[in-house]
Amino acid sequence: MRIGFKTTLEESLISDLKIAAVKNKVNVNDILEELITKFLKGEIELDVVYKK
Repeated sequence: MRIGFKTTLEESLISDLKIAAVKNKVNVNDILEELITKFLKGEIELDVVYKK
């Protein structure tokens, strides 16, 4: 079951993601879901800089 999820991202990042999704004929939600799943499984690591 999928539920709504809302977040705030840089406008240019969202725009680039949408363009890449269209070019690859995939849904933005599917890209995000795949990345989050891989992150939670430890398959990918991120260099996150926390901003206050």
